[in-house]
Amino acid sequence: MTFDTTGDFTLDDFDDAEASWINQTSDTETTHKQNTEWKPRQKGEKIDYNSQEYIEAADKAMTGLPVFRAMKWLRAQLFDRGAHPGRTRHSVKLEFTDAPIEHCTRTGLRTMRRTRWANLSTPLNFRTNLRRKAITTTGFDQHDRNNGEQAVKWAMENFDRTSEGAPSCLIGWVSNRFEGKGTIVYGSQHVIAAWQPDEDGEWTPGLIITRRFADGTANHDKMDMIGVNMRLPSAVNRDGTPRSLAAQSFTHVGTWYSDALQDRINTAKSVKEMRKADIKARGGRA
Repeated sequence: MTFDTTGDFTLDDFDDAEASWINQTSDTETTHKQNTEWKPRQKGEKIDYNSQEYIEAADKAMTGLPVFRAMKWLRAQLFDRGAHPGRTRHSVKLEFTDAPIEHCTRTGLRTMRRTRWANLSTPLNFRTNLRRKAITTTGFDQHDRNNGEQAVKWAMENFDRTSEGAPSCLIGWVSNRFEGKGTIVYGSQHVIAAWQPDEDGEWTPGLIITRRFADGTANHDKMDMIGVNMRLPSAVNRDGTPRSLAAQSFTHVGTWYSDALQDRINTAKSVKEMRKADIKARGGRA
């Protein structure tokens, strides 16, 4: 089983001087940052739930992942918090943006990224919780239940490799905790963690992320998906220093790029290689 991704290059492949476009920051990015995530309050300060700032931020918090054809970048981190009664062991942190491509620089992505989470459980436990959820007209509806049943079917029929010795695949809803709203669950957006053997025969997770397909029609049971290959986190920082234990709290990490952003990265990488070749041809003189 392989996952459909757009390439293995990352923004960390480039130096600041070699690809200056990565570090450009614009007023649009700064403005977008102010609108993406709302910081509730300073310690001890009461929240004004009637303020325009809170109302606008709460409205944005109700949206989960953007449609995949509009999304430019997504990074996923898989956490294993250990087995504890009454607590989810595995969860996934999703950081993403659908900002215009010209603003998807290294600085821009740090500035504009939004964050959502998914708590994962086995397909059987997820299905039990799915069928317990009450159907409402304004929240979790019948289409969400149908799409959840489909996600469980995919996980159990296509991604379960426990008979080969793999860990159980996992599934969970994309969600968002927001002050005053509790945990917002996006009923037709799921994360499925499936396991595949790497080149050494070790089981490595990959993520399948789904959401309701927004095609402008009334077909609410049609699903869209992307795949994210996961890898072990690097043990060192970009400057070569050891990465702190806190930074390694997640067990696996993976990144997805849109085709347009991947082309932009590939172009920058080609420019960097051509500059290196030119300097070498001139005897090391820049």
